[in-house]
Amino acid sequence: DLVLLSTDSLSKWFLLEIQKGNLPWNKISHIDTKYSFENFIQNEHAQKNLHNDDVTILMLKIYSRLSKKYLFYIFKTLINTLKFHI
Repeated sequence: DLVLLSTDSLSKWFLLEIQKGNLPWNKISHIDTKYSFENFIQNEHAQKNLHNDDVTILMLKIYSRLSKKYLFYIFKTLINTLKFHI
């Protein structure tokens, strides 16, 4: 499973890709370095698929062997961290 949190520009791109019948998570699930993220964003900007705005994404890949208790702890910590920074 993959959980994505992103800023508005990338979220809009994601939803538009779904409306077009595309699978946007396949386009971004391979991103694993700053370089691959920057390359992806530049390509989408060049193709006019992504509004030129600040772009941030947090991708959490969830593996089935993790217990529900541990996942709850991860999300609780993440939410508390986000509240602190907002």
